[in-house]
Amino acid sequence: MSPRTVAELAAETAAADNRRAVVTSALLVRKTVRVVTAVVGRFRTHTDHGLYPTAVEEILREFYLANVGAAVWDAMKRQTADTFTAPGGEPRAGRHFLDRFGQLLASGARPRVTLVGHSAGAVFLGHLLNDLARRRADADDPLPRDFRVSDVVLLAPACTADQLAPVVRRRAELFDRLRMFTLTDPAERADHLVPLLYPRSLLYFVSGVLERGPDGQSAVTPLVGLQRWFQDDKGGPDDRDLRAFLRADATRTVFSPVDGGPGLTSGARSHGTFDDDPEILASLTRMLTDAADGTDATDQGDRVDRAARTARTAR
Repeated sequence: MSPRTVAELAAETAAADNRRAVVTSALLVRKTVRVVTAVVGRFRTHTDHGLYPTAVEEILREFYLANVGAAVWDAMKRQTADTFTAPGGEPRAGRHFLDRFGQLLASGARPRVTLVGHSAGAVFLGHLLNDLARRRADADDPLPRDFRVSDVVLLAPACTADQLAPVVRRRAELFDRLRMFTLTDPAERADHLVPLLYPRSLLYFVSGVLERGPDGQSAVTPLVGLQRWFQDDKGGPDDRDLRAFLRADATRTVFSPVDGGPGLTSGARSHGTFDDDPEILASLTRMLTDAADGTDATDQGDRVDRAARTARTAR
């Protein structure tokens, strides 16, 4: 139970001379009212995830996961950033890797690099690319100024627009191509994280329960990997800029399951299958082949035409 709930229960118990049944009932009534109010508010602002999932999210937020779950998720994201810092002068794994990689590039090697991040891995890739940008601005860093990542591939990314948009704005200096594979919204809704208890996907759960707002409390936060975010037009400058980038080229988004042709096909139907789905692996192989040949999938004669890709639908 959240610390706030425990504190309220302790305070009311003390004030009521230990009449626990009365106190507990009153507390539950008040919390039920808060949950109902929150659910109604989310429907009014169109941030709901359906009646039952939204009710579950608000109950969890009010009673159990308001602090614990969000704190664990925050810690996971913080660790992806900390690996590129060097507190006390001691480099961590991410910083050490890029130090050595920069030295390799400075020796004249020019390997083609493709970055693939699944779920929270997209948050990690954002920090990695930000550190590449930092190194490029550092005159003493051995990273060559002409180095760019060939491809950035996001698989069902659990990142927010404010985490990804700054990287995309610097794409001219950081990477050549970005492609996101993620579920269609119907597939996302059919991917039940906990059958019966929570009939939505992991990304819905992260968005509805684990993300935090400006006040540090868990809050409904759109994620880039949710198709409903892509199809929406709400949000601030980061949301608008990132959507504009993704929408500008139909090959930047692959909503699964779909047969979109070489490099644009995915058979994944759940969040956990993106890293081993045979059709996604074939698409990644095609992307690597394109990069090695110096071509892009859009230049291949055996590809479906651009209009067809724009209108592609789930199988």
